[in-house]
Amino acid sequence: MLENDIIRPSKSPWASPLHLVSKKDGTLRPCGDYRRLNAQTIPDRYPIPRIEDFHHILKQTKIFSKIDLFKAYFQIPIAEDDKQKTAIITPFGLYEFNVMSFGLRNAPSTFQRFINEVFFGLDFVFAYLDDILVASSTEDEHSGHLKVVFSRLEQYGLRINLGKSVMGVNQLEFLGYMITPEGSKPLPEKVNVILNYRLPETIHQLRTFLGLINFYRRYIKDAAKNQAVLHDYLKGTKKKDKSKISWTTESKEKFDQCKKDLANATLLSFPNPDSPLALFTDASDYAVGSVLQQFEEDCWKPLAFFSKKLTNAQKGYSTYDRELLGIYLSIKQFKHILEGRQFTIYTDHKPLMFAFQQKNEKASRRQLRHLQYISEFSTDIRHIGGKENIVADSLSRIESISEIDYDKIADAQIDNQALNELRSKPSLHFKQYPLESGKLLWCDISTTKIRPFIPQDFQMHIFQKFHSLAHPGVKSTVKQIASRFIWLNIRKDITQWAKSCIHCQKNKINRHTRAQIATYKEVDDRFSVVHIDIIGPFPTSEGKTYCLTCIDRFTCWIEVIPLANVTAETVAREFYDHWISRFGMPYRVITDQGSQFRSELFKNIGVICGFKVCTTTAYHPQCNGKIERIHRP
Repeated sequence: MLENDIIRPSKSPWASPLHLVSKKDGTLRPCGDYRRLNAQTIPDRYPIPRIEDFHHILKQTKIFSKIDLFKAYFQIPIAEDDKQKTAIITPFGLYEFNVMSFGLRNAPSTFQRFINEVFFGLDFVFAYLDDILVASSTEDEHSGHLKVVFSRLEQYGLRINLGKSVMGVNQLEFLGYMITPEGSKPLPEKVNVILNYRLPETIHQLRTFLGLINFYRRYIKDAAKNQAVLHDYLKGTKKKDKSKISWTTESKEKFDQCKKDLANATLLSFPNPDSPLALFTDASDYAVGSVLQQFEEDCWKPLAFFSKKLTNAQKGYSTYDRELLGIYLSIKQFKHILEGRQFTIYTDHKPLMFAFQQKNEKASRRQLRHLQYISEFSTDIRHIGGKENIVADSLSRIESISEIDYDKIADAQIDNQALNELRSKPSLHFKQYPLESGKLLWCDISTTKIRPFIPQDFQMHIFQKFHSLAHPGVKSTVKQIASRFIWLNIRKDITQWAKSCIHCQKNKINRHTRAQIATYKEVDDRFSVVHIDIIGPFPTSEGKTYCLTCIDRFTCWIEVIPLANVTAETVAREFYDHWISRFGMPYRVITDQGSQFRSELFKNIGVICGFKVCTTTAYHPQCNGKIERIHRP
């Protein structure tokens, strides 16, 4: 290194320890341990491309070359004033680098900027630091491409490492992937390492395994769903936690399933800007997933998979919100592919087809945010049957109503005691209707609709078929079923079953009954109606820690009365001394439900003085908003 002018003796006040990093071929790469220097370095934010971004240059390509640069970093000189900062301590003295060294904070960004400049304008080249991929459609075209690449490298004085470079092949390894004309998939040798991975014994070993398998996450469907149980072990643990794992039968099965999924990893196609795009999404109770596909050769071919485990808060979303979240997160994941492209969104949740047609007043703020982001890319949302959606395992799929077997119902109506009881009621009018099989079905025709009588054995089946469509509320479910069918105590049964629905209890919020907002009567005289409240405690001043606040509704005159404590006696005395004695008896005093104002003492003072004490609704301070408003800073 000294002979090649890579380093030189140094008298620098800076000094970093020497660090040797092992290469794949067994040799050592010297670099400095620049942690303290890097902490003081202003970061260079030039972007490093994502590893999987190279797929975008590979459409309709069949010939590939991989070029590895020889000591790439050492071909970037360092400014003279900054060389002293790279000084390293060695057994032979202090040396500093003349060229860019490994380990410097901004080295990757600096080299990526340089290599992008070298190959600027060449859309058949993908450069990830010192790894360069050249892709072409034919051998002749590839030969021309390589000449252009070699010319650029010579122009910038860059040398090629022939031992690591591969030229003009139809299949090669690049950045951890096997690239072929048909698409890309994980490297077999790396997959075998994971397939032979033993069951982890510690949290640290499990974290390492998940890190390995997630490198190929884009090739695996439903990765988040299948890994959810394993990720639960990592909650609240540190990075190198050596604590033991208590494996269950379920978690062991999920561990094996993750390895099987990787073994069956899908061959992903290369993006083609001329092919139609479609995003297929789905959501379950604990994960969302999607697959981005393009239409080629009369079929849909996958470009990439995405899945993400839901947080505890997201698990509480309604089905509509989870499905909408799945579309939102999927578009964010594939933003770099979808920007500027026309594509269709497919979902098995039919209400989302009308998401962009509903009024804003009916949508929550979160829904509006998600819809706004989605609309920047596409508003074409279409329905696809759950069984046809190849993305997720259809845990959240809503099945359509199957046909009702009226022949069996007609058989069960024979000599049915409940039917005879209903037929005896004068308000109902029953009539028999013939079925295609020749059997007769008893139906009520007292309303505008013909309502078949449903025996007890079929009642729960009817309820489940209607209620499971969208899990409507009790009143809506009763209305839908009672208008189409009849049985004894139908409304009571449906109400009980709807209230007992587990899905409704998990995902719906019980709200208090809300009456129409009332208003106070107009006040026509000053100091006739007064609003009072207590605020505090505050820092003690002259023995006072609270304040009694009062405001006249007519004039909005405000009084703030210091209090030593908030007992009923103190509040009543101070209100009398500072308000009633100065402004006279009010007609009405409005307070919240504080114990001081609801005490017998305060009520008795009201009786003696001739004013009425009115308290606001519990947990609704807006009722006393006149006084609450002045408490704001």
